[in-house]
Amino acid sequence: MTRDYIEVMDPTSPPRVAEAKAASRLDDLDGRVIGFLWNRKPNGDLLLARIEERLIQRFNLKDIVRRAKLASAGGGSWPAPAELLDELAARCDLVVNAVGD
Repeated sequence: MTRDYIEVMDPTSPPRVAEAKAASRLDDLDGRVIGFLWNRKPNGDLLLARIEERLIQRFNLKDIVRRAKLASAGGGSWPAPAELLDELAARCDLVVNAVGD
């Protein structure tokens, strides 16, 4: 028996839509603690270093916290561990997250 059609299979799943509220904006970065989170993808660390340099030139920052996801925990392709996010949230006024490649 011959078929006059091609059956196409779609292996994708429907998107998961999550509602999220954007964080409020800071009026000024002077005296603030800035966190930098690198996901370990190539060049993400370079991007964060450039952003850090520019912020240091422009603002009187109180402190800088640099963190990276553990490569053994999936690196850039997995969410950051809750403990890491909790630490950044507790210590920082804002966090810059970069993705490289």
